[in-house]
Amino acid sequence: MTIYRLFAEPVFPDPEEADPDGLLAIGGDLSPERLTAAYARGIFPWYSTNSPILWWSPDPRMVLEPRRLHVPGSLKRVLNSGRFSFTLDSAFGRLVSGTGEKLYSITRKNERRAAVQSTTKTGKKHLYSYKSLAPGVKGRHMEALVVQLLTATEKEVSVHDGEEFVFVLDGTVLLEIGGERFELEPGDSAYYLSTTPHLIAAKKEKATILAVLYQGC
Repeated sequence: MTIYRLFAEPVFPDPEEADPDGLLAIGGDLSPERLTAAYARGIFPWYSTNSPILWWSPDPRMVLEPRRLHVPGSLKRVLNSGRFSFTLDSAFGRLVSGTGEKLYSITRKNERRAAVQSTTKTGKKHLYSYKSLAPGVKGRHMEALVVQLLTATEKEVSVHDGEEFVFVLDGTVLLEIGGERFELEPGDSAYYLSTTPHLIAAKKEKATILAVLYQGC
């Protein structure tokens, strides 16, 4: 069975070509364009730390229809007992690029790994595109990123645990925080507690920042 290697173009082979376990391709990146193309064809990335990106499309697949989901009474009691909680953005650094086993990280310019893209609530527009600068350090509590910002057409503030430092590399950045609005130019920086509702975006078209997120011990 052939395992395809992906290159720059965000295209995929026919999912029918996957091996018996569902492995279809290797390589590529996690750009918004590639992920959109993958999910539209029932393909998804699944791989381990320090391994290349693996793309899967197993057959058969499970389809869960929420309207037909039956939750037994015993499970309802467990869910309503308060033993579990739902949080959003509470471990942002780990969600961006994961953790690793090394005690250090050297990242070359061409080795930056595209990580997570943040969307609006409609899921249609990507506000941020991340490239991790230190994806695999054991026991780390900080996340260093190069972030490309787009303009924000919807006022969606972010609130999560931790602290953030941003340094503007190019473009003009709009930061709304604490009821105030700031315009940051290249060379400007900002530091704030992430629990303070904040919105950061490009003023016009695109801007790039260096962001360091601290998630605490």
